[in-house]
Amino acid sequence: GEARPIETKKREVAISPAPVNLPSPESTSRIPLATLLPMAPMNYQTFDGDTQPIPTSEGKSYLLSLWGSWCPACEEELKDLTAKNSELREAGIEIIALAVDGLEESSSSAPDAEKMAKRLKLPFANGRATIQLVSYLQSMHDYQITGAETLPVPVSFLIDSDRKVSVIYKGRLNPDDVKADVNHSRGTRLERFARSAPLPGRTLPIPTVSRERNQYEAQYRFATFLQQEGYTALARSENLSLVEAFPKNAGPHNNLGFSYIKSKRFDLAETSFREALRIKPDHGRANANLGTLLAQKGKITEAISHFQQAISSNPQDKKSLSNLSKLLLKQERWTEAQATFEKALLANPNSPDIHLNLGFVLAKQRQLPQAAIYFEKALKLRPGDPDAQRNLTIIQGLINGGQ
Repeated sequence: GEARPIETKKREVAISPAPVNLPSPESTSRIPLATLLPMAPMNYQTFDGDTQPIPTSEGKSYLLSLWGSWCPACEEELKDLTAKNSELREAGIEIIALAVDGLEESSSSAPDAEKMAKRLKLPFANGRATIQLVSYLQSMHDYQITGAETLPVPVSFLIDSDRKVSVIYKGRLNPDDVKADVNHSRGTRLERFARSAPLPGRTLPIPTVSRERNQYEAQYRFATFLQQEGYTALARSENLSLVEAFPKNAGPHNNLGFSYIKSKRFDLAETSFREALRIKPDHGRANANLGTLLAQKGKITEAISHFQQAISSNPQDKKSLSNLSKLLLKQERWTEAQATFEKALLANPNSPDIHLNLGFVLAKQRQLPQAAIYFEKALKLRPGDPDAQRNLTIIQGLINGGQ
């Protein structure tokens, strides 16, 4: 088996002309974020068809704006940004304006968007967004905002000099707001939380206020998303940040261990899994991940113990049931292996491999008629299986010979 991070629900996203509720120029939403999430390295397409990296180099802030050629508010926003481009640059903000035309149809070109960009003589980087980029931004938005919906156009993301998204602007933005927001990401979480409030006022300095939990959940779930999507280095960075900010939570330690496994830093992975279990001994995924790692290191007895704890937390954990069964087989602990295979069969009743292994374990305990039943079931599920056929023939010979 292999270690896995905690799974989160993934959402299919796409921007297209049909489902987008176009905001009017007056319909806007400025969303300063208390929890800063990272911008992954991404590419965009030039209108000539070349692939270019989004130039989010450290030391500068960027405004990443998504627009569509069919959207009146988008055109007005692009005109505003063109007029204020010099001021924004003086404030340390570079603009990247990317059209979403043709994403739904996977079109290789966007002639209407290209014509609009040329007509407006955009003085900043521009081109076409990719599905990967829009999906990433949609996921980032969803993890931050309760009741999140499909991103509208125009929509813009202010990325700070540390490559963190600090403000989201839905609808036609005001360039002066962007200039004022350039330093929003500075300060503590509490200070950003105060600046993110929709109404002016003061926040209460109470540690138990749910904002801390909400900020943890947003960052933790997004870090898990990064791991699942293959952004291993970025996920590790986020989990290290979580471990520092929320040291009493087991989840980031578990996911940090998983990222270390991906980079083959096995000792660090073991340390992370053990720390997760020190905090929460019944953490199912951490027990399963540590069990997998220990089995690979040859520490079979300890690995068995952790798989048993993982199954105790989640009796339907097919991976842990399978791994535990194989280790018990290796140690010839037939009775325990039988019990584990029977549990695995409840979770996965149509697995020919489980039937085959259960037949083998029963045969080792001289329970020959029962073993034959499971070999027969394995053959029904996977006709012609050579191991099941050979074992069934041997068992039938033993039964008929009276041994």
